[in-house]
Amino acid sequence: MSEIDDFVDVTVSRRGKEVSQGCYKMPLSIGRGEHNPVRIGHDPQDKTISRTHAVVQRAGQGFRLLDKSSNGTIYRGVRMKQGSSIDLKPKDFFEIFEFTIDVAKSKRDPNAPIIFEAQVLIDGYKTGAPFQVGEMLLLCFKKKTGYIFDQAPVKADLDTILSSHRIEDEHAMAAIVGLQGGGFLATRPIAERPPILVNKQPVQSTKVDLHPRDVIEIENVRIELYPPGESSLKCSNLSCELLNPYTLNANCRFCSFGLIGGVTRAVPPTDKR
Repeated sequence: MSEIDDFVDVTVSRRGKEVSQGCYKMPLSIGRGEHNPVRIGHDPQDKTISRTHAVVQRAGQGFRLLDKSSNGTIYRGVRMKQGSSIDLKPKDFFEIFEFTIDVAKSKRDPNAPIIFEAQVLIDGYKTGAPFQVGEMLLLCFKKKTGYIFDQAPVKADLDTILSSHRIEDEHAMAAIVGLQGGGFLATRPIAERPPILVNKQPVQSTKVDLHPRDVIEIENVRIELYPPGESSLKCSNLSCELLNPYTLNANCRFCSFGLIGGVTRAVPPTDKR
């Protein structure tokens, strides 16, 4: 699972004018080719900039610059040799011809609230501790062998993350994003993904609002979105099994089945790491 230390904030300037800004997962490639999350020298074409010119990669708790170009990357006035690398400071910069790339380690915001505790179940079995969704969003990847999950900072551009964040060459097919009071599910177009249900209702668009105690289902995967630190009741009606507030004498808010036989769904107090 990705951590905030896997991400870097990047600002690209050209001749002193800002060109782009974003938060990206490392290793981050920079260059002229279309495969680079940070692309420079392509409009207009400048072949002095290599297709993959430089890479910023994680190195322990810090990060490192690797030159992969034919014409060199400039770090503090010195041209790096092809294939050489250098450790970067927490806030640093380097130059590729007329482009200046400012980089900084992404930092966790201790005041950012957790919106959802997202518990993933596969074939009805929990796969581990709930994912914390708030400052970090939750990504879902479909592989031939099943589904895997990863996280990224919300400040990372969602379109970039969905298009360039890969696990074993697979793109993310869906993202769960938390916002104050709720959130949303962002997905690839319907033709590019399996059917997805939210509270048993088919998802027919690429963006759907989410709320605490919503349930997302993708084939044999079930994702339960708990309110942080609160217990919930799963309806015992086998055709429903959706989540409700922890009120024993109430009826299910979806199917009106009595919750006296509901299954308690509880999560421990939020532990922000």
